[in-house]
Amino acid sequence: MYGRKKRVLRTYQIKRSIYSLQQGDLSVASFYAALKTKWEELDYHVNDDWNCGSDHALYWEKEWMDRTFIFLGGLRDEFESIRSQILSCDEIPGIEEVYARVESEEQRRQ
Repeated sequence: MYGRKKRVLRTYQIKRSIYSLQQGDLSVASFYAALKTKWEELDYHVNDDWNCGSDHALYWEKEWMDRTFIFLGGLRDEFESIRSQILSCDEIPGIEEVYARVESEEQRRQ
């Protein structure tokens, strides 16, 4: 029981830090790396006992979409144009492609 309580508390702490993370003065690459580090720690603490393989797949599909939204939402306002372009796609690209597009936009501006 104690192990579960500790895992739940740590999961809460990690998620809270993820949701509060903003790009600020970081480059897009540094911001994304900071998020990835936190996501990797979160993944370590996720209870991965699934009764059904399709539930597992649906969980990760939703989780990666949420991570895409967190990344886009944490970007500075100067990326509003590329953020809007990505969010208006018929199908939202995966997080790696979204990151690549935003980083490319940052490089173009420099």
